[in-house]
Amino acid sequence: MSVECSNYIIVDDTNIYMSKIIKLETLLQTAGCKNVVKQPTYHKSDIPSLIDLFITNVHKRIKYIACLGIGLGDFHDLIYFSTKQFVTIIRENHVVMYRSCRHFNEETYNKDLE
Repeated sequence: MSVECSNYIIVDDTNIYMSKIIKLETLLQTAGCKNVVKQPTYHKSDIPSLIDLFITNVHKRIKYIACLGIGLGDFHDLIYFSTKQFVTIIRENHVVMYRSCRHFNEETYNKDLE
């Protein structure tokens, strides 16, 4: 995925116990990505687990993420997020050359076009 796409978000439904989350984060770190959901999203047993993963290599672009327990029978939380609307792009400076209409030289202009 990281070879084919420069920015990606993977949403997954996987059951990981919160005690094992450090191992997952270490694995993701080697691929240059993060799971941005940090709290349990499944509460059926006494041991809450992180069942819904939200993995991305552009975690700074995620503005807000939250989990909301909506009280449905399957004990899943609703996950919602927003991304930053505008992303700053750093561009290289380049020189723009302008010509003076007052001092326009047709011969110089034609040479520049060649």
